[in-house]
Amino acid sequence: MSQSKRMSFYEALTNTVLGVVIGFCIVYFVLPFIGVCVSVEQALSTNAMFVVASTARGYVVRRGFVWLGEVWGK
Repeated sequence: MSQSKRMSFYEALTNTVLGVVIGFCIVYFVLPFIGVCVSVEQALSTNAMFVVASTARGYVVRRGFVWLGEVWGK
């Protein structure tokens, strides 16, 4: 069974949101342990810059694998 384009997008978006939450926690809570202090705004803006790129990457990779499955599955 093939995954629909809509579900591919939702999967990529969910993965991105989880990545943003984890990334924020790392930037805001872990970096100070190595001497790099950031504000909440800096942590959020840093993560926000990667949201679109991460969502697009996840979607393209997923659709690529769906396409490969269709080509190789024939």
